[in-house]
Amino acid sequence: MMPTPMTVKRLAYRDKKTTQPSKEQLKAGKARKRIEELLEQKALAKLHEL
Repeated sequence: MMPTPMTVKRLAYRDKKTTQPSKEQLKAGKARKRIEELLEQKALAKLHEL
């Protein structure tokens, strides 16, 4: 049985969903990294103040 174009698209979409993080996930990851960096900077600044 030949897969119809629709099932091929659906499979490709499902494949893509599992292999690549979504834009939202990427944004969340970047935001989390940024927050971690800021927290580190704050912690270092506090250490230098002491």
